[in-house]
Amino acid sequence: MNLGRDLCNEHEVRFAEVFAQQFRLARAGLDPLEGFRRHEAGPWHLDVGYGLPAFDFSFDEGNGKVVLLGIAVEENAKLLASQDAFNDLAKLRDMDKVIERLNACAGRFAFLIVHKEIQRFYLDPIGSLGAVYDPEQRAIASTINFLLDREIEANTIYPMTEEAIVGKGRFAFGHTPDKVVKRLVPNHYLDLSDFRFHRHWPHKDAIFDPNEEDKSKLLKLILSRLENVLGALSKWETGAILPISGGLDSRLLLACAKPYLEDIDLFSHAESFMSRRDTRIATKLADIVGKDQTIIDPKLDPKYQISNAEKLRSCDAASKISMGTASIGADVPKRLYEVLNGYPGGPLILRGNGSDFLKAVLWRRTTKEYTQRLRHETSEGIRMMMLGKKEITQNPVLHVEYANWFRTPPGTSKSRVYDFMFAEQFLSHGLGNQLYSFTNNFYVCPFNDRLMLLASACLPPDQRRELVFNEAILNNRGPELAGIKYTRKSVNARLALNRKEARQLIEF
Repeated sequence: MNLGRDLCNEHEVRFAEVFAQQFRLARAGLDPLEGFRRHEAGPWHLDVGYGLPAFDFSFDEGNGKVVLLGIAVEENAKLLASQDAFNDLAKLRDMDKVIERLNACAGRFAFLIVHKEIQRFYLDPIGSLGAVYDPEQRAIASTINFLLDREIEANTIYPMTEEAIVGKGRFAFGHTPDKVVKRLVPNHYLDLSDFRFHRHWPHKDAIFDPNEEDKSKLLKLILSRLENVLGALSKWETGAILPISGGLDSRLLLACAKPYLEDIDLFSHAESFMSRRDTRIATKLADIVGKDQTIIDPKLDPKYQISNAEKLRSCDAASKISMGTASIGADVPKRLYEVLNGYPGGPLILRGNGSDFLKAVLWRRTTKEYTQRLRHETSEGIRMMMLGKKEITQNPVLHVEYANWFRTPPGTSKSRVYDFMFAEQFLSHGLGNQLYSFTNNFYVCPFNDRLMLLASACLPPDQRRELVFNEAILNNRGPELAGIKYTRKSVNARLALNRKEARQLIEF
């Protein structure tokens, strides 16, 4: 049996479509999953859905094998999107060099590497192509329903399990709804010989506190890398879409994507009062860069509406089965499914996740920990993770879990604990699971790149929190976009206070 297939049969949705962008890795010997492609590497088989790009190549004269899942852009801006693109990697003899090259990629990806006696599985830096694993079954998959050949056994150890399942809390520290299955935390590889994970990034002393000259160098590094990643992704064979809004992230991508807009379409969507305000701002931005913009608004445009109750039920079942963490049929968000199905199928959708590092998102009210060099407190760290109930910060189980995780970042990276927490304990458990339900398109985060994330983390958190560096990049690459107000009044107020400081960095 396969739990996902059984659920699909029960709710009358198509198994291969629900798990179209997912993968399952197991020891050789299992029958191939119908409707999935099979890749083999050593003693491992990877079954891959038709909507998930996958490539394999040998290296070290056939002694090593890699299967790359998803979409990746190398440091030299090469898009790994065809077998020919792996020719240079295939010539390498050193396994560590292959791993280093792949881990330096941007995009949304994961990879299996087998070389002689070594067998490992790696994720992208924010875990946006997420994975869960069963150490007893010795298997890995995108999501829990695609992994299990049994019913879920309730996770009673994690204190937020019930809340997380119904969307009133979050999973963290590798926990899932199941008592055995764990989520692979990004920046750790899973050793397939014993199914233990090991941190591989960031390196010791990778973080430093920059002076003014260093800040300019870091911004140049971020900008150069972001532009070459956007340029590479714009050449994807089925095209690319950039959804724009009244927020910070999409405007940053839009400014840096200006040289490639001939190959990138602009879209906006409206599913609420706030997002409808977003579309009005987005229209101004599209006009400024001279691009047509499509607005997906089911309330105003009948062609995007799902009026058939059976179609809505099917969308809901497929979405929730694909993620494995929500109750089917409860509070069906009709507008969300209308919007997701409104985008034209095929092209990549470019998201701004990862650029959150430039905003020091999880630092919030904790920047004094940086500015005053205060000792990091476990309770404060758990509080900033926003797991749900406030009183949960004192739970002893969470304190042990947090302490175990906090021991792993090496050297100076502990000084940016909230940044790595955001990637490893927030985005990976949320975004890394959620994106599997958006099967109409393949979603990619251009800023999801270890070079850009590390450079951003080095920048002072107090200045990042005040959006100084966002504004500096925007004024450098899209000054005509900087004058348009944002949806959130708090963002406009913050920028008004710090715009002068940001403009001093324009010539970085």
